[in-house]
Amino acid sequence: MSSSTLRTESERALAAELSRRPGADAAESVTHAWSRNLLQRCEEAVGEASSLVAGGQEAFFSDFAERMTVQGPGALDDAVGELQECVAALAPAIALPPARRHPDVAAARDTVMRVLVAGMGHVSPRARRRCTRALSGLVAGHGWDDVGELPVRVATVGESVTIEALVSEADFKRAGSSLRIELWAPTWAPVCDARSAPHGVPSLHRPVTVVSPVDPPSCRRVALSLGPAPRPGFYDWRVVSVGKQGAAA
Repeated sequence: MSSSTLRTESERALAAELSRRPGADAAESVTHAWSRNLLQRCEEAVGEASSLVAGGQEAFFSDFAERMTVQGPGALDDAVGELQECVAALAPAIALPPARRHPDVAAARDTVMRVLVAGMGHVSPRARRRCTRALSGLVAGHGWDDVGELPVRVATVGESVTIEALVSEADFKRAGSSLRIELWAPTWAPVCDARSAPHGVPSLHRPVTVVSPVDPPSCRRVALSLGPAPRPGFYDWRVVSVGKQGAAA
């Protein structure tokens, strides 16, 4: 798959998803900037994947296995840190279906996942926690879990989902009209091919400001209604400010 074909197909897939999701406005200039940045990162992620598996999947696994088990604590920390960086670099390509079908992306994802699964059985509790978080980010497709554990809420398919968050007054004013909620969730398409559809597809949404007392009073409450959850999976989100360089949490 050529770079131009990959970008065209990924752009179509992203635009189609944005058109289906409640509250996602594909026509906004802010969304255009975010989309362009995401597609650029997707192309870069395919290159990262190709580089990652260039030496062979077994060689990659053996190298990290030795660093995580034979060498000292410093090497262990460095190895796990590099795996988290791999997850963050691969995330955009894993998220968009055309890129995910690229053979190098599939091979890189499987290889990194294999190392992380092995790392979940490491003797070091710290290594186990970091590998577990990184694996969660890899499966979800966004790589956010490297910054810490995400809070969890359990809902059922068909249940109406509303996102609410507290944003400090300073951050709210700083973001201004660029404040958005970035959502990574299963596709809203009525028919989904499980072989090509990723676990999470990204979209950008403009939240509403809820006028109600908040604690602490130096914060603003923002909300986004997604309607009924269309299918099972992870519905991960974060509050971001979007500029020409993409989204910043």
